[in-house]
Amino acid sequence: MPAQERGLLITQHYSPEDYNAPLQNWSVIKDSRGVLYVGNSNCILEYDGIEWRRIYMPNFSTVRNLAIDDRDVLYAGAYNELGYLLPDEMGELKYNSLIHLIDSNYLSFGDVWDIHCIKDEVYFLTDNYLFRYKNQKFDYWLNKKERFYLSFNVDKKLFVQEMGTGLMKLEQDSLVLIHNGDYFSDKRIHTIIPLENSLLICTRTKGLYLLNKFHNSYQLAPFSDLSENAKNLNNFFLENTFYYGIKLNNDLFAFGSITGGVLIVNSNWEVVDVINQESTGVV
Repeated sequence: MPAQERGLLITQHYSPEDYNAPLQNWSVIKDSRGVLYVGNSNCILEYDGIEWRRIYMPNFSTVRNLAIDDRDVLYAGAYNELGYLLPDEMGELKYNSLIHLIDSNYLSFGDVWDIHCIKDEVYFLTDNYLFRYKNQKFDYWLNKKERFYLSFNVDKKLFVQEMGTGLMKLEQDSLVLIHNGDYFSDKRIHTIIPLENSLLICTRTKGLYLLNKFHNSYQLAPFSDLSENAKNLNNFFLENTFYYGIKLNNDLFAFGSITGGVLIVNSNWEVVDVINQESTGVV
């Protein structure tokens, strides 16, 4: 899918030698000061634009997800480990585990795949459990079918996909299957983006869909039916494996793939730029 012609994008590349940690990184986020945090395969990386710091989990496990709340508190999830980071008396960020607050029946939870800060609540998703941290205590939801896959903060509402069940929404402390949510019982959802009157559902290997809001329910529709541009975009991700997407502003989206780079797409679903090895010069 060709984008407009231009020279190399202005980028800064950081190698494992620069940050002195393993190659694989799972999560990237920044705080209100612009300090960058990276969930790495053996630590949390902190970068202020000058120096890299490494902050380790108590068990030195992979940090797969990070999230920041409205007070700039950084939350982290690793293998059988979750907690938050705050500056100590010297101003240096330190990790504080929350494991001691979790019921012993739920301590062997494995990897934390998602963290969402919604109002004064923090949600941690693992294969078998959804944890909610609020007021110094945890609440728990257990999967009922195969496993939880991923979760999504959509307009301050938590959506959770359970393989074998479908797409659910947390309502009044219950995970409720949404209307037509069972269609996604076997399709791995990687991104949900709210549009004006619908939700854009992006699956890893089965293409893109729309859930159009109708009264208190959702009507399922193929994304490719919107336009020729939408059809081309859908075909691209069927061929290149969708990974993650975000809304950049009112007119632009960024959609990442496994084998085709990142597409910058406008609200008419036209590709306006491509970020890949050729456009950045990073091989």
